[in-house]
Amino acid sequence: MERTTPGDRIPFPATLPLPPAPGEEDPRVPAYVEVQVEAGALGEFRAVERGERPWDLATFFPLALLVHVLEAKPEFDRLYAPDLLPHLDLFPHQREVLRRAVWEMGGRALLADEVGLGKTIEAGLILVEYLSRGLAEQILVLVPASLALQWQRELAEKFSLYFPIATKPHTLEREPRFIASLDLAKRSPYREILFGRTFDLVVVDEAHKLKNPKTLAYRLVAALRKTFLLLLTATPLHNHPRELAALVRLLRPGHEISAELERAANRRGKRETRLLSAGRPTTGESVGEETPPLPERARPSAGGETANSAAPPAVSEVRERLHEVMIRSRRREVGIELPPRRVVTVPIHLSREEREFYEAVSAFIRREYARRGKSSALPLILMQRQLTSSRVAVYTSLLRLYRKHPEDPALQEEILSLYEMGRSIPHDYKQDALIALLRGMPEDEKVVVFSEFHGSVHALVKRLRGEGIPAVLYRGGFGRSKKDYMRELFATRARVLAATEAGAEGLNLQCARHVVNYDLPWNPMRLEQRIGRVHRLGQTQPVQVYNLVTQDTVEAEVLAVLYEKLGAIQALLGLDEDVLGRGGGARFERHLFDILVGSRSARERSVRLEHLAALLEQLTERGGDAQAGRSS
Repeated sequence: MERTTPGDRIPFPATLPLPPAPGEEDPRVPAYVEVQVEAGALGEFRAVERGERPWDLATFFPLALLVHVLEAKPEFDRLYAPDLLPHLDLFPHQREVLRRAVWEMGGRALLADEVGLGKTIEAGLILVEYLSRGLAEQILVLVPASLALQWQRELAEKFSLYFPIATKPHTLEREPRFIASLDLAKRSPYREILFGRTFDLVVVDEAHKLKNPKTLAYRLVAALRKTFLLLLTATPLHNHPRELAALVRLLRPGHEISAELERAANRRGKRETRLLSAGRPTTGESVGEETPPLPERARPSAGGETANSAAPPAVSEVRERLHEVMIRSRRREVGIELPPRRVVTVPIHLSREEREFYEAVSAFIRREYARRGKSSALPLILMQRQLTSSRVAVYTSLLRLYRKHPEDPALQEEILSLYEMGRSIPHDYKQDALIALLRGMPEDEKVVVFSEFHGSVHALVKRLRGEGIPAVLYRGGFGRSKKDYMRELFATRARVLAATEAGAEGLNLQCARHVVNYDLPWNPMRLEQRIGRVHRLGQTQPVQVYNLVTQDTVEAEVLAVLYEKLGAIQALLGLDEDVLGRGGGARFERHLFDILVGSRSARERSVRLEHLAALLEQLTERGGDAQAGRSS
C-alpha cells in the first residue's frame, strides 16, 4: 500500500450497483467511478474492497464525492449539506436553522419550530453537514418508540442515510449510528452500553419529555458522552421556566441562562398566582346578579395591569438570552403559505337521558371538589373533561374512584348509581353526529378523528366498523410495530384514523385533509398540535377542521369564552401560543377547572371566565408589542 499521511488524497475505484438499463437482464450492473478520498478514511474503503464490510452507498460515496468535487476544508466558510441534497426543496428558514445551529451554536441547539415546519429536515441537514466534514461518525437518534420507523424512513428517503432501529443490545454496541427509543435506551442493559460509548452527535426528538431532571430519560441524555446535541420540540414555551432551564442545562451545562430561567420561575410563580387568582371569591363571598362584570380588585388599570399586578410574565425577561440556544420559526414569520384551513363548529344536542346523566355527574364532581378540595382535583378534572367526550370514558374514572375508596360505602353506592344510569342510556348522539358528518364527505377522502381518551376512541372505532366505515385505532400504549401497522392500514385501506393525542404525537398525516376534534382540550394550544398533524409542510389540499361541541356544557363555555376570544382555533398561533404557555399547561387547566366547577353560580363562573380571557388578551397584546420591538 502506498505511504500516506492524514490529509493526503488518493484515487479509489468505487463499485456502485446501478439499476439495469432497458432490455438488460442482469439486475445489477457494476459501474466504476474514480474518486479521491482522505487517506485517514482509506481503511474503511479498503475493508469494503476486501469484502470485510458491506458497501454503504449512503455513507461512503457521498463523502468521497464531496471531497473530490467540493474539496471540503476544515474551515466553516460555507455550508455543504444543501449542495449535497439538491433534490430537497429547502425553505429559507431551514437553511437559516442550519447556519445558526452550526456557526452560532456549535452544534448544540434547541430546534423549536412550530408544528409542521420541518424540524426533522433541519436535524437531517445538520447531521449531513457534520457527516460531510468528518466531524460526526458516531450518531445516536433518540425518539419516542412510535416515531422510530418514521425517522428511519425520513433519513433514508430524504438524506440517503440508513439508520438501523435498535431493538437488541448488539445494535447499540456495534453500529456507528442508529435510532433508539427513549424508553428502551433508559433501561438496563441498554443505558450501560450507551454510557460506555462516545457519540459525536445526539439528536433527541420530542425533547419536551426531558423537562424533569429527576427522570431516567433526562439523566440518560445528560450523562451521555457527546460533542453535538440537538433537542427537537414544537412546544418549548408550554413548559414552566424551570423546565425550560432543564433543557438549556443539557445544551449548556452551567450556562447562566439556566440560572436566569430559575429566577424567572420563582418570579413567575408569584405573579401567576396573582393573575390566575384575580377575581376569585374569598371565603364567604359569592357572585350574585348585582356583581359587576369584572370585580374591582381585578379590573385592568389604565396601564393594562390588574390593580395588584407587577411586571410582565418572567419568561419574556430571558427571551433574548434564549435566542442563544433556541431557534424557533413560526409560519407567519417565515412566510410559508400552507393550504388554507377552514374550521367549523358542529353543535351536538344531548338527548333527555344524556342531559340527565351529564347534570348528575357534574353535580357529583362539584360536591366532591367542595368536600375534598384541590388536593383531589386531578381525577375530578379528568372526569369533567371526559363527560363531554363519551360515557365510556367517564365509566373508567368512576370505576377507578370506586376502587380507590373502599372505606366509604356511601360514596361507592353513589358511584355505582351513576355508572348504572349511564349504562342504561341506549344511544350516543355524539357518535351519531360524527357518522352523519363522515357520510357527508367524499368516500375517498381520509379523516383523522382526535380524542383525549382511550375509552372514546375504542368506542368510536367499534361503532364506525359496525356502520361499515373502515376505521383503525391509534393510541398511546401501542407498541412500535402495532403503531406502524395501524398507520400503514390507514394510508392504504382504512378511511378513518381514530387517535388519542398521546398516540399521534409527532405523526405526519398529510394523507388526510379532514380533522375531527371529537372533544376539545381545555388548553387551545393542544388543539393546534392536533391540527398540525395534518396541516403541515407537504399538505397539498385545503384542510377542513370540525369541532364537535356539546351544547349547554362546560365544553361550550370554554369554546365561547377562551377559544373564540383569543382566536385560538383559526389563528396560526404565534404569540398566542406563548401566552398560553405562560398560562402554565396543567396549572392553567387546574385553574380553569376551579372556575368551571368551583364557582358557586353560573353568574360567578361567567364573570371569572371573562376575566381570565381578558387577562390572556392583555398578555397577547404585550407579547405583540415585544415582538414588534424585537423586529424593528
